[in-house]
Amino acid sequence: MNTKIFIGFLLVLIPFGILAKDIEVAGEFESLQCDNIGYIYATKNNTIYKFDEKGDLLASYNYNKYGAKPSIDVSVPMRVFLYFSDFKKIIILDSRLSEMRIIDVNLFTEVENPTLACFSKDQNIWMYNATRFTLLKLDNVGNKMYESQNLISLTNQNIIPTKIREQENNVFLTDTSKGILVFDILGTFIKMIPLRQVELFQVKDGKLYYFSERMLQSINLKTLENTTYNIDCDINVKRVLLTNQSYVKWLKDKFVIIPVD
Repeated sequence: MNTKIFIGFLLVLIPFGILAKDIEVAGEFESLQCDNIGYIYATKNNTIYKFDEKGDLLASYNYNKYGAKPSIDVSVPMRVFLYFSDFKKIIILDSRLSEMRIIDVNLFTEVENPTLACFSKDQNIWMYNATRFTLLKLDNVGNKMYESQNLISLTNQNIIPTKIREQENNVFLTDTSKGILVFDILGTFIKMIPLRQVELFQVKDGKLYYFSERMLQSINLKTLENTTYNIDCDINVKRVLLTNQSYVKWLKDKFVIIPVD
């Protein structure tokens, strides 16, 4: 395994050159994500909270009225995409976490069993059809734009995806027992990355970053070269995430924002 240290523009992840003290935000958060422009999103008690890189709370949104926990996608800047798969509802929030649009997926006729969904950067919708085992792209009223081939036929494996995301001109379907399936933006299958037991990740500058074995690691999407980064993570760290000017350690009772040069 190749071990390196970040020297890159946005991703300097070494403990020297720190410009400010670490910032702790207390809370037993259930999930933690970062978008591509530096905001941090955490969930707790059926509420999503938006923080900046200084740890200041900017906005919140309570989804308790929908009675279920959604899949949350913050990949598209200034938008938050919530998918309630049990009720087939999509809620799109603006940068202040106010409701912009509610989409009733029950009215979509092109997809029978949409177990997963995420936003596309052109503000259309990717879905996984668990009946046909296909990846679809649809517009906001359910018209089909693209559809992949049957994934079981493509991979010769019984694929059971648990998460879908579009990042950096690719679409990713995660199957924690098989790996991460990579598609182009037309829904054409490219390859499977053999990363098992990895569901949460970020894609930056052609690399897929993930947290495994108490280490931040990445895999180059073209060469599949694996890299491990020099970040101290004890047993209490659940995940490490990247923002524009810091990295974030997620622990049981807080998250810690660590600014870097």
